[in-house]
Amino acid sequence: MTEHSILLLIDPDSTARKAFREAVDELGGIQLFIAEDGQEGLDILKGRHCDMVSIRRNAAVLDAFSFSVLMRQDERYKDVPLLVMYPEDAEPERDRLCDAGCSGCIKQPFTKQDIKALLKEWLKL
Repeated sequence: MTEHSILLLIDPDSTARKAFREAVDELGGIQLFIAEDGQEGLDILKGRHCDMVSIRRNAAVLDAFSFSVLMRQDERYKDVPLLVMYPEDAEPERDRLCDAGCSGCIKQPFTKQDIKALLKEWLKL
């Protein structure tokens, strides 16, 4: 773990990005990078170390399934937590997401408090 944890958020939704930004600001010690689609996220990930990645299940270009498989193929990222944000109606996909290499899931809608709890747990804050 670095002095500041690095979180990569892959989500085109401005409301979700705002909630993550506010949670990160309140917790402190976390640097946040944002990508609007899975390919942009993968490009950011390849260019720097990240301590955690969070992606929307249906992200454009590369969805969470594809992103997860590509991320886990690279040994540098095999231990980086990958959390998927998914809508409540996608609950049956949760096991498939974990089988694809996702570390965990967060059900939408979520609150800033949910995000803070998630970051504390996965980044060991």
